[in-house]
Amino acid sequence: ITVSSSGCDSNNWSMNLVTVPSTATVVPQLYHGKVELINDEVCLAVFQKTKSFDLTPLKIQSQNKIQVDIDGWNTPIIYSY
Repeated sequence: ITVSSSGCDSNNWSMNLVTVPSTATVVPQLYHGKVELINDEVCLAVFQKTKSFDLTPLKIQSQNKIQVDIDGWNTPIIYSY
């Protein structure tokens, strides 16, 4: 996931992916997610940062893929395993 924000140094940022399973019964399993950017810097320069998240805790034993809809994104992520 790549985000842009103002700050002094993107290496000082923290990012989290927060997901909840959908209540809809669909295959593949659907999760709703949000990317949390923790940026306490007050500089005005704009940086971009890419972060990978481990989705293995979202695996479902009876399926081989899941869908994650990230809040604010137009395209869902399909995680095949």
